[in-house]
Amino acid sequence: SPALLQRSGIRGHIGRTLAVHPTVKLAARFPEALNVPDDVPVHQVKEFAPHLSFGGSASNPGLVALSLLDQWATFQQAVTQWQHISVYYAAITSEGLGRVRSFPRMKDPVVTYGLTLRDRALLRSGLARLALLMLEAGALEVYPSFKGAPSVRNRRDLATMQQAFSATRASVMTVHLCSTVPMGELEGRTGADSFGLVHGCSNIYVNDASLLPTAPGVNPQASVMAFAIRNARHFVASGGRRA
Repeated sequence: SPALLQRSGIRGHIGRTLAVHPTVKLAARFPEALNVPDDVPVHQVKEFAPHLSFGGSASNPGLVALSLLDQWATFQQAVTQWQHISVYYAAITSEGLGRVRSFPRMKDPVVTYGLTLRDRALLRSGLARLALLMLEAGALEVYPSFKGAPSVRNRRDLATMQQAFSATRASVMTVHLCSTVPMGELEGRTGADSFGLVHGCSNIYVNDASLLPTAPGVNPQASVMAFAIRNARHFVASGGRRA
């Protein structure tokens, strides 16, 4: 949404406040076969919420190999046992912000994001707690997704892993992109009004996760569905006019 608006000449407060849930991953090998390639685990751990959330990730053979790629030289032998391996994530609520910027003659927008010192420490702590959870659940070996990562087989290895971890060497990722067209009535601080009408426009509406004023710390799907229905009903009731 922010890139499309920017390319249409609409700037304002668009793409300036990208909010995400920075996430790190690991793969864990268990004594029993547990990998179902076409399934995604639905279990989550919310004990440390809202700062940390753990969960299962898609774990088909290709994604298992991808999770081992950062330390492929020493982890590659595990791929042959993919039926016993599943991928898990640790996601954090972040204090950082990012930007989405479109430039002439560039097909894709440039996306940047800055992790704070607190974010980096929380990613380290989250990955260590997730690895401990895997060991307590019976994992034989844990493979953290960052360059230079040691495999983890016991609590002693956890300390080694924490010392070796650096966010700059990890495959930090996210799947929840929020707040690039934040909604609100203060035009200098938001990109659209409370019903998704882009500031300065009479007929351009946004109705996706970019309207959220921050990353909520959970999957934003239900929140998006709620305000999308609300905004659509308002659009119909008002005949497409601003209230």
